[in-house]
Amino acid sequence: MVTALTQGTTARASIEGLLRAALAAFLQRNCPRGCLLVLSAVNCMPENHGVQEYMRQQRALRHKLIRQRLARGVTEGDVPDGTDLTAVATFYTTIVDGLALQARDGVSQKALRFEIDAAMAAWPELVRKDQVTSSRS
Repeated sequence: MVTALTQGTTARASIEGLLRAALAAFLQRNCPRGCLLVLSAVNCMPENHGVQEYMRQQRALRHKLIRQRLARGVTEGDVPDGTDLTAVATFYTTIVDGLALQARDGVSQKALRFEIDAAMAAWPELVRKDQVTSSRS
């Protein structure tokens, strides 16, 4: 998935590539559907806090990588300067997480592809300069 995020010629193409690669990974034949990062160690007993924290850090890394690709888009001129990169990264991280959960629950590939199409249709509004700054860092 990380490779897909770095191969697009624009930030938008990279984000879409990430979503499509994630979906392909979540729906592999002969493998459990979904994503271990999203589905594991969310609610743990106190004695498993270390595992829970490790998985949280791994999930945060995906957000960081998405934000870095968006920042590269600002530098390369395909994402407007002033775009709230953290908010956009949070949105697309949430889409990846939602795809994993829905894939695990048996949602059809057609429906999941529609979700990706809808998420990418939101791109023009998300990369506006006047978006409200988010609190996530």
